[in-house]
Parts: sequence; structure tokens; C-alpha cells
Amino acid sequence: MRVGTLLNVPELVPELANHYFRFKPERRRDYSQTFLNIARIFLCHRDLRASVEELLKAGTRHIEISGDLVFISPEFKSWWKKQLPYLISLQRKDITFSVHLPQFSGLFIDSYSERLHNAAVEDIREIYEFFKDLDPIHVLHLGSERFFRYTSAHFGPSVGNESKRICTGKRLNWLKAFIVRIAAKKGLQFVTKFITREVIVANLLESLQQIQKFMPLEKLCIENLEYTDLDSIMCWIPEEVRVGVTIDTGHLIIQKWENNKQCFEQFMARHGHRLRSVHIHEVIRVADVVYNDGTRVQELQDHKPLGIDEGILQLRKVLRLIRKVELQHSREIPVVLELYYYPFKVMLDSVRILKEEIDRLQNDPA
Repeated sequence: MRVGTLLNVPELVPELANHYFRFKPERRRDYSQTFLNIARIFLCHRDLRASVEELLKAGTRHIEISGDLVFISPEFKSWWKKQLPYLISLQRKDITFSVHLPQFSGLFIDSYSERLHNAAVEDIREIYEFFKDLDPIHVLHLGSERFFRYTSAHFGPSVGNESKRICTGKRLNWLKAFIVRIAAKKGLQFVTKFITREVIVANLLESLQQIQKFMPLEKLCIENLEYTDLDSIMCWIPEEVRVGVTIDTGHLIIQKWENNKQCFEQFMARHGHRLRSVHIHEVIRVADVVYNDGTRVQELQDHKPLGIDEGILQLRKVLRLIRKVELQHSREIPVVLELYYYPFKVMLDSVRILKEEIDRLQNDPA
């Protein structure tokens, strides 16, 4: 395992914005300088090199770059292009890289729209060529998350209350009401399974076939999301299609931890042979959602720093499972801290905690 970090967003925003306004004077507004001044006051403003060097001193051996901070505008892309020689030089220090493909631009390679998934493939080609000299892993969110988010709302505790209300309105006897509820649930499950296999997976495989023409599929990792049923997708991906997987510990906790404390063991058993990288961050309980029938569901929030008292991530347990996968498949896996909006000092503290745990595990594997 190697300690990894997502480049800290508050560190980069002021410098990127400063470059943006200098590069595009016609876009300058009276508020632009005010924005930069405020950013410098409230955010840690330093150049990329200074931030990276501090991360390396704290123990970082892998760096992940957010594609959304690169390709959001031509000016940002230009700034990053100037940083590439420095980043490439870090390979001499045995630093490895990953690129989190843009989340918000719509890289939906699993879309049923042929034009959409073809365009997404071409965008991935451009990003791959842009960062090719870093030899990075590329992490991808599937667009079908929207579909699974919708269906999960209808399969949750609220579906029971809704079906009861409908059946009561029709004054059905208890047996007919029970049959209606079961039929509705089974019908929705059938539709979800059909769409997953015949639409999502079919288009995903078609896109992967195009992608492997310009990049090794082992360099592309599909990430598990809070609502995406990754198991139901990956079970239809043939073994010869060697696309990788990234496990996000926070997403898995939010999706499955409450009802299945063995979810990490099961994930590694099913997808460990494809595992190429890990996203790690703490998760805390922020609220309880209580439904009309008394069903209580915990509201969780992730992307928190390591070491906080209320965190529920079993860090040592997860690292042991990752180490087991490394030994089974003879490869090193980067464990990347994903902290988007915390001060740089908090990022450094989390890096040190992660490094300490990894060092302890490697020195005392028992």
C-alpha cells in the first residue's frame, strides 16, 4: 500500500482563479480581485509545488488529480499543462498518480444515448492523452448512479407506507393488499434488473470496447457509489474485460454498513481481483430519518478527515483487507485520501494518520 492524497482543493482554487482572470482579461469583472483577496485570506494560497512538497514530507507517495479542476475551462487546462513537467519529474521519487475523471461534465459511458456515450469515450481519450506521461490510473463515476438513486428511493422504507395508503384507499382486504404490495415490489425489481443488464451493462461494454483501443482497461477503474448497485453491474462484465475497480470506503458505508457489517469483506471477495485503487475518508452520523411507520434510518455524511472521534470507519480493518488483496494479486494499491474542502493542515494530519496505520500494518501484519 502507498499513502495517496487528492490534491487539496482550497490550495488550488485561488491560484487557478488568479490564472483564469489574468488569461481572460475580457472576462474580468470588478468582483474578480475581491474574490481573489478573500480567497487568499480564508484559504491557504501557495503554489502547487509547495503544497506537493509538504504532502510528500508528511508521507504521500501517490497523488490524485481532480479532472473537474483541469477541464472546466481552457484557462484551467492551460495552467495544468504548465505543471505537468514538475509532476512528471516526481516519478523519479517513485511517486505514482491517478486522475479522477470529471464527475460533473457527464462522462456517461453507460448511457443508452449513442451520441452521449461516444462523446464520453472521446473525452476520456483526450484526458488520457493529456496525462499520459504520468501513467496514471483513471477513476470513473458511472452515469447510471442517477437511475439507481431513483429506484432506491422507491425500494426504501417509504414504499411500504405508499403501498399501504394505495391499498387502503381502494379498501382491499388484507390478502389482496399484501399481494398488491409484493407484486409492485417484485415488478420494480424485475424492471431494475432488466435495465441494469440490457441497457446499462450493454452500453458500458460497448464503450469499454472503444476505450481499450487507446488505453489499457486496467488503467480505468469504476468506482462504487452510494446508490449504484456495483455488484449487479460487475457480475455481467466478463473476466477478459479487464476493467479495474476503485473502492470508496465512505460510499460503501453509506450504502451498506447499517444493514451489513460484512460489506467490506464481501466487496473484496467479489471485486478484489479488479481492485486498483482505494478512496478513503471518515464517515459520521449526522441525523436520523424516521418514517411514518417508525422505521428509523441513519443519515450519514462522508469525506471527513481521519482521526475524528465520531468517525465510524474501521480504518485498521479496511487496511488489513486491502493488504490481503495486495498479497493475493501481487500488486501495490494506492489508498487515496479524499478531502475536498478542509484546510491544508487537516489534510496533512490525515496523511500522517494513514501513514502511521499503514506502517504499523506492514511492520506487524498479524
